[in-house]
Amino acid sequence: MKAIFCTLGLAILMSGCSKNHDSDNNAHWGYSGQEGPEYWGSLSSQYSPCSDGVNQSPVNLTNFIDSELAALEMIYGTNANEVINNGHTIQVNYETGSTLSTNGLDYELIQFHFHSPSENHINGKSYPLEAHLVHAGNEGNLAVVAVMFEEGDENETLGKIWDVMPENAGGKNSMSAKVSVEGILPTNRDY
Repeated sequence: MKAIFCTLGLAILMSGCSKNHDSDNNAHWGYSGQEGPEYWGSLSSQYSPCSDGVNQSPVNLTNFIDSELAALEMIYGTNANEVINNGHTIQVNYETGSTLSTNGLDYELIQFHFHSPSENHINGKSYPLEAHLVHAGNEGNLAVVAVMFEEGDENETLGKIWDVMPENAGGKNSMSAKVSVEGILPTNRDY
């Protein structure tokens, strides 16, 4: 799959919907029916930012304004250490040492996970796969970079992750091969 780089406005989530990043919450959510996005805020008090917040996903990005934005400074090592099937997504946890810097602030990459089909849309278009690179700041804020994928040639990094992907919810496998999230990012990092 070919990656399309999209940061969703570089979603700096200070009080956004963090359902995917809270492994202690047992409230079940999904993408349709009574557990779909329009109901997330009522599924649990911990999900209230999903209905009360203003900067959470999913979003449909439209009405773009062409501008010159500062480059995102991404320094990612081969620190992926385990792959988890949490029942909603496949998540790759990262050891310390990989960072995203933007607007004079540094964020540590803590994990990345996948949504299929994409959780977010661009001009109404859904993509077959979306990765969320979740970074944590020193003050508890999250910075999430979204990467949209289109079908194409096999991605070697995705292949290494899929090779150790647990089949059952709750499963966890160690990464034996050295993997960097860098391998799923496109060359052109415009956003």
